[in-house]
Amino acid sequence: MKILNWKIWLSFGLVALSVALYASNYLIFRDANYMFRLFLAQLGFLPISVLLVTIIVNQLLARLAPADLNHLALDLERANTLLISEWLAYMRYLKSRYPYLFSLALRTNPFDPEASPEIRE
Repeated sequence: MKILNWKIWLSFGLVALSVALYASNYLIFRDANYMFRLFLAQLGFLPISVLLVTIIVNQLLARLAPADLNHLALDLERANTLLISEWLAYMRYLKSRYPYLFSLALRTNPFDPEASPEIRE
C-alpha cells in the first residue's frame, strides 16, 4: 500500500503542475487558441510524461533479479566515476581561466550535500 501511496501523490502533484503551467501560459499570453493548439508540444505535457516514465521504470525495476540490480549499481558507480573526473577537469579549467566562476562552482559542489552559494567565513 505504501508504494501505491507515493504513486498517487506523485500523480496528483504532476497533474497539478501541468495545470499550473497551462494556467500561467494563459495568464501571460491571453491566447487560449494558441495554448490549445500546442497542448501536446508545450511544457505542460512534461509532468505527465514524467509520471508515465516513472511508473514504467518503477515497474521494470521491481521485476529485476538481484543480479541485474547489482549490475545496474555497478553501471551507476562507473558513470559517477566518469562524471567526477569530468567535473574535476572542468574545475581545473575554471580555476585557470575564470576564478570567480571557479569560486562559485566550488561553493555549489554537486558532491557536497551541504554546499551553498553563500560565502562562509
